[in-house]
Amino acid sequence: MIWIVRGAVALAGLFFTAMGLTALFMPEQIGEIFQLTANNEIGRSAIRADLGGFFLGGGLLALAGVVRSNAQWLGAATLLILIALIGRFIGGLSGGFPEAVIQSMVIELVLILILTTAMRVLPNK
Repeated sequence: MIWIVRGAVALAGLFFTAMGLTALFMPEQIGEIFQLTANNEIGRSAIRADLGGFFLGGGLLALAGVVRSNAQWLGAATLLILIALIGRFIGGLSGGFPEAVIQSMVIELVLILILTTAMRVLPNK
């Protein structure tokens, strides 16, 4: 069980890290994925800083948490995803819940479940 949880957290951390690196080095591609405009340097800079920082931060926190078996690092990654989920919920209340938003919310809920399970299951060093 512990190795399954470690693997799931590692995959989530690697996915987030890859998304963060893509935001830093290919902001137009991330812009397309999230339907954001990256048609000038201001837009590209915002995608690099905001999405790159969010995804790299979350990914590195999750990876550090699983490598070091540290629930605090995993908790910090969970908090980032929870804040994103709350933001989507607020957006949905004001503008509706299109299928893409619901899909993102489900992914975020699964990630939160994986991370909180890891916080409980992994030995805390």
